[in-house]
Amino acid sequence: MFSPKTKLGAGLGNMINRPRAALAILALLSLAGGTLNAQGRLLFAEAQAVGSWESPSNSFRPYSMHPDEAMQKPSLGFDLVQRLGGEGRDWGYLAVQARLAYDENRPSRLEPQLYNAFLNFKAPGFDAWIGHNKPALGLSLTLDNHAQILMDNTMSGLVMDRDWGLGLNFNRGRPELAVSLTTGSGMALAYDESWLLAARAGLGEHSRENIALGASLAAGTVFKTMGYHFMHDLATHRLLLGGIDFSRRITAFELRSDLLYGSFHENPAYAALARLTWFPLPEDRAEITLQGQFQELAGAAVQNYSLGAGYRLSPDLALRSAFTYSEPAESGTIALQLYYYKALPF
Repeated sequence: MFSPKTKLGAGLGNMINRPRAALAILALLSLAGGTLNAQGRLLFAEAQAVGSWESPSNSFRPYSMHPDEAMQKPSLGFDLVQRLGGEGRDWGYLAVQARLAYDENRPSRLEPQLYNAFLNFKAPGFDAWIGHNKPALGLSLTLDNHAQILMDNTMSGLVMDRDWGLGLNFNRGRPELAVSLTTGSGMALAYDESWLLAARAGLGEHSRENIALGASLAAGTVFKTMGYHFMHDLATHRLLLGGIDFSRRITAFELRSDLLYGSFHENPAYAALARLTWFPLPEDRAEITLQGQFQELAGAAVQNYSLGAGYRLSPDLALRSAFTYSEPAESGTIALQLYYYKALPF
């Protein structure tokens, strides 16, 4: 059994080395993939300026949600998707997304962040992935929320936005099934006593059919983390969850909902999300969102009510804002974000 100090070293030490490790993996997989087709490579530049004002302190903050949330800080980065295979056959792809973010709480003021870092293998009837990817749990599995400034259930402590491990996606028929086995440590890598087994069965694909319904189960022994930071003195907790998620698009309106209920450290726990978005302009160029997000973890219940608005200034540049009121803290937060995401020639 490792000591807490060893767990911290395993988690944070691997976190610090991951950007270099991702580049090394990219080079090795490029060699292993044989001849790579340049047309099968997508590279994007990503940048965001983001900040917020909160009522309790009456101050401006250089982040939108919480200083420990990884993807809510000013940052510069890239997003790479590389097809792997030869001229006549694809056998998978590599996804690497990384950022360098401004963090006022670090001595260097800079924090390397690794978001996606996984290899996806294609096989008849299913896909298999290994690396840093989404656990198969709830709405977050199908919702691309990394550039949004609205809260979701991945910020509740019950669902991890990304985790280290492996997974299978049986997405060739109905119902679709996704299964994952991960370390239960979130963005940072630690694997001493932690693990998370999750599965989601789904009907429909929201991006193509405008409707999707999913049911999820998860069990494990996990760390309580926020971004790359371990909480609760590095203690692990038993987690057991069941949930259901639903997505529906009707004309210019979109509804997303997610409910997870179970136990965390032998106490009842839940996370619930309801999000209604109106797209008033063609091509979804503008959006107005009403949202409620509710959670209870370790006996502490929180309610978050949000109003968000966004506008695409160009195909590559978006302006977003959000007002969130939280109970029982009785606090209000106003967040603003300018987000840039552009394909680059490679």
